[in-house]
Order: sequence, then structure tokens, then C-alpha cells
Amino acid sequence: MLDAINRLLLQAFLDLNGFSEEELSEIQLLASSPSDGALLAVMASEACVKFLEAFRVFVSNARGGSLGKTAQFWINYTDSVWTLLRFLRAIKENDLPSYTNCLRSLCPLLFSADRLNYARYLPMYYRQLVNISQTHPGAEALLERYGFSVARSSVQACRVPVDMAIEQTINRSAKTSGGIIGFTRNTDAYRRWCIT
Repeated sequence: MLDAINRLLLQAFLDLNGFSEEELSEIQLLASSPSDGALLAVMASEACVKFLEAFRVFVSNARGGSLGKTAQFWINYTDSVWTLLRFLRAIKENDLPSYTNCLRSLCPLLFSADRLNYARYLPMYYRQLVNISQTHPGAEALLERYGFSVARSSVQACRVPVDMAIEQTINRSAKTSGGIIGFTRNTDAYRRWCIT
């Protein structure tokens, strides 16, 4: 959906502003064969920079309602998706500043999605993280180093949130030998296993 909406926005922008494809050869080269050199060429091209800035302004105006309420709704949707993608990236890279910024952006989303407990406690969690260097000196460095996400392998950007790792570990432990397999019908044994 995100890609489709962005393509429709780009098509509407091109229809309204009439940029020619010849002016944007660097962008076409970047799209056909992405590389550092192609990206640098786009950033160095005055026509491409002008095009990208004009498109940014167009999207910003559409976000404000210049293309109508339907377009405004779908642009808000894309903003929400980008917020979630940035949040996942922050977790996978254990990037505390980005994670904290994403939490701030997630507050209104969770409220509008009627996730009452998240909407209630996320602002407090956000404020605690923002003020952690004053309230708990040294904790910020620990979070940045060992953090709020867990790496189960040496693959870069393959981290998962701590609570997810704990849940997966408990589920795996419960469903393998030595877990609850085989004695789940015995209520007392099951309770002892849970306490252990």
C-alpha cells in the first residue's frame, strides 16, 4: 500500500507540474541501477534537487488537504507506516535516540487505534526515556550498549525487542522436552513447571 500510494502521489505530481524525463536522467539511472555513485549524482544534480524539493512541498501541501480529504487520509496512512518502519529499524539497530523519537510519534497512533493501555502508558515511558540521563545517570549508556533489543545471532540489524526474545524463549522452553509437553493434563505438575 505504501508503495502504491507513493506512486500515485508521484504520478499526480508529474501530471500537475510537467517535469520531463530528460531532466531527471540521474534519478532514472539511480532507479535502474542503485549505487553510491548514482545517489551522489542525484544529490549533485541541480535539476534533481529542484524536483525532489518540489515533490516534498507537493506532498506537504497534500498532507494539509490541498488535494482533498481522501488524499490527506492516505498521506496520513503513509506517515503512520513510515513511523512503524522507523521504529522497527531503531529496534533492529539498537538505536536509542531514534527509538525514543519513534515512541513519541507512536503516542497519537496508539490512541487513535484504541489501544488504551499503550496509549495510557507510552507517554510516561517516553518521558522516562527522555529524562533517563538526569534520573538514572549511566543508564542511557547501558541502554545504548546492551539496550532494549537482543541479538541472537551475529547478523547485523537482526535484533528483536527484549520482551519478544523472552516470550520466544519461554515458548520454546515450554514446547520442547523438559517443558510442559507430556504432563499438561496434570494440573499440579503444570503449576510447578510455571513457578519454576
